[in-house]
Amino acid sequence: MPPIDKYYPPGSPERVRVTTTSGNDDLALRSRWYDQVRSYYDGDMKTFLDQKEDEPDDNVIINKVKQVVDRTVAFLFPAFPELELNPDISDKTPDEQWLEDLWNENGGIALAQDMAYVGSLSGDVYMRIMPADASQGDEFPQILLLDPKTVQTFWSASNLKRTLWHEVSWSITLNNVTKSYILDFINDGTSWRIWQYENSGATAITSNTVGGWELTEKTNWPTTLPPIVHWKHLPNPRNFYGNAEFTRSQLGLNDKINLIGSENNRINRYHASPKTVATGTSASEIEETAIDEMWAIEAPEAKVYNLEMQSDMQASINQFNMLSQEFLAESRVVILQGTVKDFQRVTNAGVRTVFIDMLSKNSILRWNYGKGMQMVSRTAAWLAKKGTDVKPTIVFADPLPTDQTETANVAALERQMNIVSRQTLSVKRGYDWTEEKAKMAEEANLEFLKPPAPAGGGNNTNPSGSNKPQSSPTNGASRLQKEPGSTSNA
Repeated sequence: MPPIDKYYPPGSPERVRVTTTSGNDDLALRSRWYDQVRSYYDGDMKTFLDQKEDEPDDNVIINKVKQVVDRTVAFLFPAFPELELNPDISDKTPDEQWLEDLWNENGGIALAQDMAYVGSLSGDVYMRIMPADASQGDEFPQILLLDPKTVQTFWSASNLKRTLWHEVSWSITLNNVTKSYILDFINDGTSWRIWQYENSGATAITSNTVGGWELTEKTNWPTTLPPIVHWKHLPNPRNFYGNAEFTRSQLGLNDKINLIGSENNRINRYHASPKTVATGTSASEIEETAIDEMWAIEAPEAKVYNLEMQSDMQASINQFNMLSQEFLAESRVVILQGTVKDFQRVTNAGVRTVFIDMLSKNSILRWNYGKGMQMVSRTAAWLAKKGTDVKPTIVFADPLPTDQTETANVAALERQMNIVSRQTLSVKRGYDWTEEKAKMAEEANLEFLKPPAPAGGGNNTNPSGSNKPQSSPTNGASRLQKEPGSTSNA
């Protein structure tokens, strides 16, 4: 792994030494791991059963890797998060609208899910922020998701959290001539320098050429806000790089699941249908008739019966299910068994209890991706000359459905207890309080929404202005009934 004390140019002995471990290049090792996990995601896995000529292929691929990645990504980003600069203000500010437009122009929810996809497979996310390209009609800075196979980070040997520089490498082949490039993003503590190198094939060490790498371009980035933002997918306290969703043992576990599934599939193909067996006779004594392909056998002692499997392979099925559940448990992913009807009477708390492991992992992912997206937003805002203080809070959408009746009942109870304001509840429910308040005031003046006037003209006073209540005689008798034993001055 490349911890180091200071910046060294490409091709220098110090840089070559620190990037090589036991004869293997660090970036090459991580690239091979990423390729292997990605091939499993694509369903390119081992097969275990030989296929005979003119027979079907009994190998089965159960892609647990894809199940875990797709569900993790969808759980983290069911929708694009809200970017809030002032949570106390319900109205969207101009800067908040600009941030929303910035991310939408760069891919929105598709970009967010791409970030989580790459992070799930590689363990790390690298985002490069570039100025808007006016020649391409760009209105906003560019946010690019980098291929983890092309990026390597060098950090301080005394401080794992201090990045000294990022290296981005690539090659281009034209007319059978391959040129290699390295782009170093160097952090000097107060600003960043972006230096581009080209492999010219030279061997002499000059002021601009070291070990075949020639410095061809220099760019200054005059702020501490980074031009490349890196974050871990899952924590890895022992290393600068993060953890992916899988370990090598998990990929091996997926192979075992496929092996058992394939063997069960072959057994079913050979033995799912019963085999008819005849004993006490020879094949020449069996004659097929025209009546439903019935067999006629002359030997009276002959017996004909069906040979069926004595087991339903329940032990093998149980092992398959156990390994599948263990795979998902290691990745902290929940796949519900049953149907929606099974959850009709389950409370919101009950649903979250079922998903407790997945919610716990999602909290970690939200923190890592939220801080990363916050820094990307800050750097992009600086490029757009909005200053360095545009630091949004990333508010993720809830991935789980909720019972709206239960939520409304809780809100009504909180209002009854006078522990929350109408504005807070309105914002919590997703409404714009300022807009809703104006609409409610407007509705109050609509005649057809006003309550009906009380009977008798809406007052209890005489037309003459006297304050004496009027009686309402019916058939000449007063409505006031005298109770037995009582007195009345009426």
